[in-house]
Formats: sequence, C-alpha cells, structure tokens
Amino acid sequence: MSTVSRRTVLRDQTSEAHATLDARVSPLLSAEGYRDYLVGLHAFRHATEERLRTAAFPAEFDGWAPTRIAAHLQDDLADLDATPAPVALPIPEAPDQSEVCGIAYVLEGSAFGARILIRMARELGHDETRGARHLAAQSRNLDNWRRFQACLDSAEPFDLDRAVTAAQATFRAASLAFERPVYASV
Repeated sequence: MSTVSRRTVLRDQTSEAHATLDARVSPLLSAEGYRDYLVGLHAFRHATEERLRTAAFPAEFDGWAPTRIAAHLQDDLADLDATPAPVALPIPEAPDQSEVCGIAYVLEGSAFGARILIRMARELGHDETRGARHLAAQSRNLDNWRRFQACLDSAEPFDLDRAVTAAQATFRAASLAFERPVYASV
C-alpha cells in the first residue's frame, strides 16, 4: 500500500493557485517590474509573517519557522526609493497548527523560485547587499526546506484538508498582492 506524502498532496492541490502566482510574478526584466515585484512581495510577506509570528506551530516543529524576509524586503525597497504599500490579504487571522503547515509550505517553498529570481535581480544590478537581500536570504541553502518537510510529515494533530485550504489561500493572497502595481516613490 502506497502512501502519498503530505507535501505531495499540498503540491498537487495547490498547483493551479501556484501557477496563477507564477504568472503574476513575470520575469524581472526591468527596473519598474522589479520594483513592482518588491512592493507586492513585501505586502504579502509582511502580512503573512505577522500572522505566523503569534501562531501555534506544531510541537514537532521544535522551533523551526519559515525563513523570514519581510525586514530584508523593507531594506530592499529603501534601496530603490520605494515605499511599502499595505494590501488587505485573505490570510487566516489565527491559523491553527494544520493551517500553519499549509502557510509554511508556501513560504518556505518559495526558496526554489528565489534561486531563479536572484539571477534576474543581479542582471538589474541588485545583489545580497543592495536590492536583493531577501532573495539572498531565501536561496542560501535548502536546509530549511528539508527540515520543514520532516516537520510537516511528523506534525500531529494534522488535518490535511485545513492545510491545503490554508496553502491555497496563501497562494491567492500572494497573487492578490501582485495583482497591480502598488509601489509609490518616496
């Protein structure tokens, strides 16, 4: 009897929402496009990381948390003379343990995309010291992702449907943050 991993179910059940987000975060080929990306990502990550700050993580996570990048994004925005633009996002207000797993799946999984985006940012003149600190922090290594997978597999109690619903909502929230240019120059 074969058992499908929780990560596989999350990946499969969020593939449409993930594809929608990927389409919104188009290649970063211009300074304006990169600025829009930073502002949208900051709006999303700031709100999401704040929700997780007080959330109850499963005991099996033993102190693990997604890589936090909102502060790096704030610095990256300052480098580009852009200001954050808060957006009301449909992220669970007080996520339970299963919802935390779904939200963390989206946040920590974004490290893979960061490895591609940092190359595009470098072509625009940004790096780990200016304009792309958040990407450097996310793409340093995959150890946090591997640890998350182990935590996800051992988290109890666990409601897969709640985790999937939270992951889908998190992808939709990210897409909403990128829906329109929301930056403002200082």
